[in-house]
Amino acid sequence: MPPCLKTMKYDEIVQKLVDEIINGVEASGIRPGVIKFGTSYNLITKQEQRIMEIVSEVHKLTGIPISTHCDKGTMGIQQAEFLLKKGISGNKILFSGIVTV
Repeated sequence: MPPCLKTMKYDEIVQKLVDEIINGVEASGIRPGVIKFGTSYNLITKQEQRIMEIVSEVHKLTGIPISTHCDKGTMGIQQAEFLLKKGISGNKILFSGIVTV
């Protein structure tokens, strides 16, 4: 997670991400097709919770699909519950995780 996310205000991050989705990342003009967040193994930290809130807001403003990462497959159910409670359609969410055997 970029260090600036710890110091930037919620609205600043949302606006930056919305701007990148609409206008492209910096001078590249490349527009993201998905926004991603992840959670830790067996827990969701305060910082991760904040990012989940931000990603949900950005999705609502842009319609961009959401990809999540579930560390070793944990916290996926909690991620789904959170996003669905935010009113995000399940067909706009991709869950991923690494499972080792």
